[in-house]
Amino acid sequence: MRKKIQQHDVLNLLAGTDRLHTVQGQAMAMKLGLRTDCLIRQAVHALRVAGHPIASGDEGYWLAREPGELASTIEHMSNRIKGIQAAIEGLRRAEYGQL
Repeated sequence: MRKKIQQHDVLNLLAGTDRLHTVQGQAMAMKLGLRTDCLIRQAVHALRVAGHPIASGDEGYWLAREPGELASTIEHMSNRIKGIQAAIEGLRRAEYGQL
């Protein structure tokens, strides 16, 4: 059975973070008694959709305090969309024998 976490649990773990003081997803998972950070990533996604300014990078997650802090996260996510779209197009070609 999967453990359920609340979005406010993730927000509480992000409280006090900033660009210089980040927290890794796996560290948050461990604090919440999870084996992996999958539910953390899902909660972060839902919080971002709701408008919470959660930035991320190689160093971990943090609450953005300045508008410019979100730019690198937005760019990274935009690049992921482009990569996923390229994969979809390749699969469509494969589906219709256009390879």
